[in-house]
Amino acid sequence: MNQTTFGITHYLRPYDLMQCVASIRERFPKAIIDSEDTRGNLSRARNRLVARCNTKYFWLFEEDMIFRPDTDIDMMKRILDQNNDLIGVGGGWLE
Repeated sequence: MNQTTFGITHYLRPYDLMQCVASIRERFPKAIIDSEDTRGNLSRARNRLVARCNTKYFWLFEEDMIFRPDTDIDMMKRILDQNNDLIGVGGGWLE
């Protein structure tokens, strides 16, 4: 996972942020995790996370998202690596 950064935006929900980080650490204990307080400006926070990313892959989360065990990161990496015209892939949201 040292080619991967998990970026998390957050705002005023520290418990949700801790749960999000824990869900990532459960599967990827040594993952690079970066977070940015939105301070009410989500786009700016996302841009800051992307600007700081030094890895090949970047996964964007918000603090109220939980990394599901059935999410296939390796499949998403293969899709990106095999399709040079793609700049991103994503998973589904369950509410």
